[in-house]
Amino acid sequence: MNERERAYRALYKIFFENGLCHEVLRETLDEIDKSGEAANKAWLARLVNGTCERWLTLAFLIEKQSGRPISKIKPQLLVILAMSIYQAFFMKVPESAAANEAVKLAKKHKLAGLSGFVNGVLRNIFRTASGDFENYLETLLKDEKYGKKLSVKYSVPEELLSVMEKELGNDTLEKALSGFFTEKKLCFYRLGEKCSKEEFENSLKKNGINYSKREEQGLDNAYIIEMAVSPTSVECFKNGLCIVQNISSVRACELLPVKGDEKAIDVCAAPGGKALHLADRLKNGTVIACDLTAAKTGKIEENIKRCGIKNIKTFAADATVNIKEFNEAFDIVTADLPCSGLGVIGSKPDIRYKTSAADIAELAAIQKKILKNVSRYLVPGGMLSFSTCTFTKEENEDNAEYIKSLGFTEQKRLRILPDGEQDGFFVAIFKKNEQ
Repeated sequence: MNERERAYRALYKIFFENGLCHEVLRETLDEIDKSGEAANKAWLARLVNGTCERWLTLAFLIEKQSGRPISKIKPQLLVILAMSIYQAFFMKVPESAAANEAVKLAKKHKLAGLSGFVNGVLRNIFRTASGDFENYLETLLKDEKYGKKLSVKYSVPEELLSVMEKELGNDTLEKALSGFFTEKKLCFYRLGEKCSKEEFENSLKKNGINYSKREEQGLDNAYIIEMAVSPTSVECFKNGLCIVQNISSVRACELLPVKGDEKAIDVCAAPGGKALHLADRLKNGTVIACDLTAAKTGKIEENIKRCGIKNIKTFAADATVNIKEFNEAFDIVTADLPCSGLGVIGSKPDIRYKTSAADIAELAAIQKKILKNVSRYLVPGGMLSFSTCTFTKEENEDNAEYIKSLGFTEQKRLRILPDGEQDGFFVAIFKKNEQ
């Protein structure tokens, strides 16, 4: 099975079988590893992610060029057309090759009678664009309203754009939207208890890995990787010397003040990056990493085993349900809570198509329920870290105020908008009032 066929199947699952892009892509790449087939996994991943993040833009082009509403085009054809346009405009695949391979896919999936339609739409798009995608798109959008233009240009549904505009304002909105398309850089967080700075940097150099560092307090152990690599191919990752964290997550973890001997609980910990980061900082303390199911805690355990961290253990628990033995048992509670994920659209592109204003309200309510429960897990004077990877007031600032109503005093707050290196993030630190 070649890369295009696998990409087609993955994209169909994402858009027409309700699959999550990052999960479907991981499953697809795992299948390749298990099959032992030779495949360009990086090329395939870019095709899936890229087609996903540009889906509304690609659909707009198809609709304009075909003269048919998207609802009247077979889902299989829509996937084939979208991924083929993406290859030609964004992956430097020759237009003729993109069209020819699309026709082959259509025939393979019993759409031979429509292969002429596929070929005609693609060749008309390529001919009209004349190799200048940006100008081509601008021409097609010339008479559209501002909201429609933004929606198509940045591939964000208009309903979600309205939410984002309300939260960010006009001046910041386009900057955040363009940040979703900036190539994301991998960040390694060095586990200080596993190796020295010199040992870690030598390991990176030995693997030919180029990196940069931000000279800011709290980011001493964060290494921004300046090249496309898979973490599993890097020696220092395989040997458990580091974890993968976005630079925003590193900032959030470092914002929490610690003495080093506290007893901590991370209530929504999977896949375990923040919990391991905290365990690394609590050299003489302990961390319990919780999540909803054994499958999720199993992911955490995989990372614990890889890194060989001893002062952390897992526990499967629903964060909305009180566990009596946990009440007033911890000095630190970290709550990186379920949210709309608008800050990580750059790395999880399908979030933009699956999030509504109603979803945001529902998630904010779930957060309140979790916060009310886990606030009881802290001793008086204990510290609560509340964070999300989104930027809506309802999920962030409003719930920060709610935490205060539970008997907490806010200590610090940080709000990060997405850019090429950083995910969008919100974190606030609170101290439980003495009784």
